[in-house]
Amino acid sequence: LGRMRDVRSLPVLTKALLEDERVPVRAEAARGLVGYPKTRRILQQALRSEPEPSVREAIKTAIKAARS
Repeated sequence: LGRMRDVRSLPVLTKALLEDERVPVRAEAARGLVGYPKTRRILQQALRSEPEPSVREAIKTAIKAARS
């Protein structure tokens, strides 16, 4: 979904990152948000509340990619 870079998928990816119970879904949503404008704020919000280390790493990687 994130690879499509269709702004209509942004709400779906954001909801998956912030609310989905499944760890792999949250991690993929973080990766999928890379390349969208103004997603660093969403990623930073998710990082503050994410308890799972693997998802936290995916979010950190996405934040770094969003900076470049």
